Amino acid sequence: FVSKISGLMIIYIYGEDTFRSRNYLTQQVERFKKERDPQNLNVVILDGQTDGDRIWGEILATPFLAEKRMVVIKNILSSKDAEVLESLAEGLKNKAIPENNVIIFYQGEHLGKSKVCQELAKTLAKEKWARHFELLVGAQLANWIKEETVQRGGAINIMAINFLAQNAGKDMWYLN
Repeated sequence: FVSKISGLMIIYIYGEDTFRSRNYLTQQVERFKKERDPQNLNVVILDGQTDGDRIWGEILATPFLAEKRMVVIKNILSSKDAEVLESLAEGLKNKAIPENNVIIFYQGEHLGKSKVCQELAKTLAKEKWARHFELLVGAQLANWIKEETVQRGGAINIMAINFLAQNAGKDMWYLN
C-alpha cells in the first residue's frame, strides 16, 4: 500500500498461502482506514458471488467525505458468472475505474477454469501493486516461523523451528 495514492490503484492479492495473503489484505484495509477513512465510511468488502451490477455500483461510487474509497472484491476469479468477469476485464482494459477508488482483488480460492478467469488473473498479476503469496518452504518457512515467534513476543530454538517446519508442512494456518 502506498501512502501517497495518486491515480488509479488496483491491488491484486493472490496465491496459495492464504494465511499470509489474508493478513496482508487486513493490513491494507486497516492502513487505508487509518490514513484515509477514520470514519469507516469508504471501505466496502464484497464477495465474488455478488452480482455484477452491485460490484460496478460500488466500483463507480464516489467517496463520501474523503478523497479515496476502497472496494475489496474477494474471490471474483472463482466465479462462474462469465458476464461479470467479462465486464471486469473490459472495465480494466478501458480504464473505466475511477481514479478516486482503490480496488483490491483478493483471490484466496482456486481460480475458475474459464478462459476469461485465466486472462483476468494474468492481467491483474501484471498490475503494479500485485502481490503473490507462494507457499513457504525450507529456509523461507524456517525464517517465517522464527520471525513470527519473535514478533509475538516469544523465543524459539532452531530444533523447534525445524520440527515445526517439517511437521506442519505448508499449512500456515496450522502453524499460526
